[in-house]
Amino acid sequence: MRFKKFYLIATTTLLIVMTPILIMTIITLGNNLKDRISDEETKVSSEVQSAMPNSDFFRIAPTFTPVPTYTPVPTYTPVPTFTPVPLPNQVPTPQPTPTPIPMYISPTPLIALCTYASPSIPKMTENELQLLKSNIGNAMFLPSKIFGDETTKLVTFGINEINIGTNSPNSIQLYDDGTHGDSVAGDNIFTRACLDRNDLELDYDLINGQSGRFTLNNAMLNVVHPSLRNNIPYEQFTQNLFSTQNVMFYALSEKHLKAQHGSQNDFLNPRSCLVCIEILKTFGDIIDHLILVPDNPINTTNSEYYRISDNVKGIMTYGDAICDPVRWQDQGKNESINEYYIQTKFGCPAKFVDGKNYNKLKGNIWFSSTSFDDLNETFAQWIGIGPKNIKFPGNDIAWNSFSDYKIDSFSSVMGPLTTNLVNPKIGKDSTLKIKISDTQTSEAKLRYNPTTKTFTMVPIDEVTKEYDDILLYMMGLKSYDDSQKRYFYLDPKEINLKDCESSEENELICNNSLITKDEYGRMIEFGVKEMVEQFGERDPIYNPSAINLNSPVIVLTKNLPTEADIAYYHTLFKWWGQSSQSIPQLGLSYIEATKGLGEITTGIPR
Repeated sequence: MRFKKFYLIATTTLLIVMTPILIMTIITLGNNLKDRISDEETKVSSEVQSAMPNSDFFRIAPTFTPVPTYTPVPTYTPVPTFTPVPLPNQVPTPQPTPTPIPMYISPTPLIALCTYASPSIPKMTENELQLLKSNIGNAMFLPSKIFGDETTKLVTFGINEINIGTNSPNSIQLYDDGTHGDSVAGDNIFTRACLDRNDLELDYDLINGQSGRFTLNNAMLNVVHPSLRNNIPYEQFTQNLFSTQNVMFYALSEKHLKAQHGSQNDFLNPRSCLVCIEILKTFGDIIDHLILVPDNPINTTNSEYYRISDNVKGIMTYGDAICDPVRWQDQGKNESINEYYIQTKFGCPAKFVDGKNYNKLKGNIWFSSTSFDDLNETFAQWIGIGPKNIKFPGNDIAWNSFSDYKIDSFSSVMGPLTTNLVNPKIGKDSTLKIKISDTQTSEAKLRYNPTTKTFTMVPIDEVTKEYDDILLYMMGLKSYDDSQKRYFYLDPKEINLKDCESSEENELICNNSLITKDEYGRMIEFGVKEMVEQFGERDPIYNPSAINLNSPVIVLTKNLPTEADIAYYHTLFKWWGQSSQSIPQLGLSYIEATKGLGEITTGIPR
């Protein structure tokens, strides 16, 4: 062990001592080798020089060998990874997620689900209750427009039973004891909830089987065929304004009470009609008329026309009755008719509630009646008939001596604008009737027979409700050449009807419908020819490609319209504006009233 340790120490010492000696020996050998090589190169060089001639010509200059320029190794550029070109349609284009059509939620219970305790049975508001109680016998359907698979609630003031109809022996009992949907017992408000069209024995007998109607006093229920649900497209233009192609809707909120209660002047007068302004601002000055329809009228069942701009020359009435009423009333009185036309101006700052002017708008119409014959009569009043002081057809005769809107009864002009016959001795606000049987009488109108050249008094039910030719000319629906029918006006001051007597109701009852020549005096003949001679040609002139009237119908609702509201009014005014068929329960369509010549847009104007 000791020996092994001694050996390791000795070996290590020897290596330490011998290492420098070995290094020096290696260096010495290297230097010697270098010197030897140098001597040999010198010797060879001398021998070469001694063998060559001693001449500059043969002196060889040493060849210069340039040091090679350092060429750096090029920086490594990695080969780009191959990206394959995508094949067409390799990745499918994401399709937009379709917006699901919201499921229709009925605002009233469906027939199969209705119980008298159903929470979805509509309830009357306090305002509706006050309106209902304004007259004994008032009634309301809540809601008043439903689909055929839905129910309604009938509420009356003081009526505890209703008859289904003249052709049915059945009746419906109403309750004021807190049952059957009644809210408060003993308040004289009678109720019956969960009523459906089968209870009322109601058929789809209107507008080609699309709807049916049940009327009770001042209330009306309209039932729409369920196939129309979610089938009527519509657009929303403002927060409150909606429209289909055939009708508009405007949600009034709390102002709806005024429409129900018959405060139509707030809607007709352009100085206060905010609904009108919103529509005019939305669509611009391209509207001829605005027809305002309250959806559930309680104390208003009439129609009314409000003149705004009489802007058609040559039809007797021209000017701005709102901004310059005196000049409008005296048109042509102090100047020629052409001078009057030239100097007449339209519009003033206070005419519309927003301070602007919409000169194309002829007038506003309030329509709360159930008869479209009433609408046709009111609508045609835009042609004016002339202020009462205009003398036509004679120098001292005005064919509208009673009204700016209606033609006197002793004119042979037929149609809705001619009033019923009156007692010629009394005039306005009197009544003349003819006997049609021993027990029946009827109001009458004057008819002229050009073949026999006689005048007869005809029951109003037998008189056409179409516009006569002279009115169609004034409306721009018939040319001058096609409007040559002749008319007659009997001076009422010279009429002496013989076979007539006064009744207890102060009505003049005539037994003979024929007016013989010895019963009337002066007879004035007239037509479009005399109108043109006095007032000039119609301007704008008749143009068959420009007969359309933009006259949107605006249904005034409290809230946004329901699907049943939209379907009912859309089909109703589509019929009035586009159909050529009359419906006895409704009256004449606009097309039929204009003898197939008219064209009207009742929805989105064009």
